[in-house]
Amino acid sequence: MALMSLVEMATKCAVMIEKIEAEKRETLEIAAEMIEAEAKRVIGSYDYEWPQLAEATQDDREKRGFSRNEPGLRTGEMRESIEHTIVSKDEAEIGSNDDNLVYFDLGTKTQPPRPVLEPAAIRKAPEIAAMTGEAVVAVMTSNESRIRKHLPNSS
Repeated sequence: MALMSLVEMATKCAVMIEKIEAEKRETLEIAAEMIEAEAKRVIGSYDYEWPQLAEATQDDREKRGFSRNEPGLRTGEMRESIEHTIVSKDEAEIGSNDDNLVYFDLGTKTQPPRPVLEPAAIRKAPEIAAMTGEAVVAVMTSNESRIRKHLPNSS
């Protein structure tokens, strides 16, 4: 292994820092997309072990032409309202402007809470941590980043 001068080392470190910042931006975007996709996926399922819909609610859903037992899913409007925004180089927000998601997530006087956003982030955390580690290792070892493979619906 050849020795580097201090100038060469400083130059190499500066390039590495630029690459890490680029990977960080891309990782943040992908992580937000992953959480958004997971939050959308779980609406209408019992994957987070929510309380069953009340029998009266199921009857009402059926009368109105909706599936009898898909919590939070009627027209799909609430699910599709979930989106993400990158708010800074270090922060993304995943949420919705639909008040119904707030009621669904936190519950009401007559409806138990069925949390969506926080469990989606928790469920995706190990995958996001692995992706972040892969990105850093790729930069440190001068390998190509493969973090795009973590995108929802990527092969």
